Amino acid sequence: MPAVFESGDFALVPLCSARAIIEVKRNGDKREDLIRQLEERGKLLPACGHPVLGVVITHSEPLFNRECTPNWLAESAASGPPPITRLLDDKNEPDTKGIMAFIYFLAQVAGHTRTVAT
Repeated sequence: MPAVFESGDFALVPLCSARAIIEVKRNGDKREDLIRQLEERGKLLPACGHPVLGVVITHSEPLFNRECTPNWLAESAASGPPPITRLLDDKNEPDTKGIMAFIYFLAQVAGHTRTVAT
């Protein structure tokens, strides 16, 4: 469905058009606060299991604590806290596992699980 409102890179879309929620933070000081925010965001989507992911641009510790496979989202249990990943460490070096987790998340939400290399 088309956006209800658009301004630059920002758009409001009907709830039924949302496939996932991604909460992006520049840095994540308190993991518990981010988990609480992600759980609140998850309540915005219909109860049909739409995924939520927290992405922290820079963090001092790895945040993705699951096995990083191309279909990790489908394999993850619905219970437990929403997943969080980081893109860079505190020295601005890439977190390969975190970046791949984000890429795999996007691919699965888009329905491209069969085209993701294993």
